[in-house]
Amino acid sequence: MKFEVNAPRLQGALMARPDELLEFARLVDDLGYDYLTTGLGGEQVAYLPGAQLGDHPIPVAGDIPDSLEVAAFLAAATKRVVLKNSFILPCHHPLVTAKRLATVDVLTRGRLRSLVMLGWVQPVHEWCNTDFPSRGRRADEMIDVMRLLWAADETGATFHGEFFSFDDALSYPKPYGGRSIPFDIGGASRGAMKRAALRGDGYFPTARIDPRHRGHVVTSFVPLTDDEFAEQVREVRRMAVEAERDPAAIEFVRFSSLKMNEDDVAAMAALGADRLVLTVNTDDFGRVSDQLSAFADRLSLR
Repeated sequence: MKFEVNAPRLQGALMARPDELLEFARLVDDLGYDYLTTGLGGEQVAYLPGAQLGDHPIPVAGDIPDSLEVAAFLAAATKRVVLKNSFILPCHHPLVTAKRLATVDVLTRGRLRSLVMLGWVQPVHEWCNTDFPSRGRRADEMIDVMRLLWAADETGATFHGEFFSFDDALSYPKPYGGRSIPFDIGGASRGAMKRAALRGDGYFPTARIDPRHRGHVVTSFVPLTDDEFAEQVREVRRMAVEAERDPAAIEFVRFSSLKMNEDDVAAMAALGADRLVLTVNTDDFGRVSDQLSAFADRLSLR
């Protein structure tokens, strides 16, 4: 089992204390955790006042950092932990995004991973000059374009699709060691499952979202039950086999708790989880350190 730590409350207090943020990253690195996420809740390009998930308001007035910039900031303070940023991918352009990701990947020496999400605040997509209903197809094409750019040699890459078109494009730097930066796919819809099966290196089915949301208010945001998670794992694996992909190449990611013990972890593995996300619910660095150290000792991570 792999363990991923979500950086605590990057918006607000911790962002005002960058030295503690660096110390937090070093702690996660030293304790033996596998991943450090700098934008688990999805990239927040912009929001409207009153944005909320179900009954939970989103604190949009605080400092909400760009997760890729935070990953770059933490890279020099860490040595082995994988840094995972997040994108509302359809709000970006693949040529620009490919270069940004590859640059950070080189600086981290191959320690970057990216979470792909589609977003649910329709006006934000319109402000970014993208079409909300087609955002899934656009994200799929963007993944294909970035991988093509990274794999291309000095003759360049040519692509003609529904959303993007270019000839002989050269994109440098390439990701570290000639690899392709891995993408986790976020979401729990049928489209997200297919995206993970056909294009994903990981799948993080977070919650069921009512698609009938009102602009910037999601009327229903329900975390998946254990049975629902297990069913999604089975279905994505089936889709991958159908597409002639090795389902073992897809890591399945599940929310978890710092209170877990070895039996709890084994139960998550039985559901199909390969990686567990641990969220720190405080920005008190002393408590953060105690919680992460206790978990690492309990699960013998070091």
